[in-house]
Amino acid sequence: MTSPASTSATKLLPIGTVIRVRIAKGLSTRVGKAVILSHIDPTDPKSSYGVWFYPAGDAKAGQGGTVTLAFRKEITRVHGALDDLSERTLRHIDRGLRDFGPSHPVRITASSLRLRKRHARLSGI
Repeated sequence: MTSPASTSATKLLPIGTVIRVRIAKGLSTRVGKAVILSHIDPTDPKSSYGVWFYPAGDAKAGQGGTVTLAFRKEITRVHGALDDLSERTLRHIDRGLRDFGPSHPVRITASSLRLRKRHARLSGI
């Protein structure tokens, strides 16, 4: 995939895009993979995104949570879509978003992709 700096057009990344993002929290910086859960202002391409650091545990907001806001300039790399992830990672995403209401579209997508990949694996396709 390409980095956001190399793209000339500034358009919103779709919900469910897997990204690598650098977030400054106090004096430390957190870098990791995240999935975009929402657009804060869908009409503004420079608006922030609601992202979830899925390797860090279940989705929860607030102090010490794994859900945060990320601006376009903080995204260091776009990894792809949920479809590019493994069946195991999709199961982790499905379970991690179970109790986080605003993430319903991403959870449904991850669940259906996981079931599709599972079916293909079991049927030998």
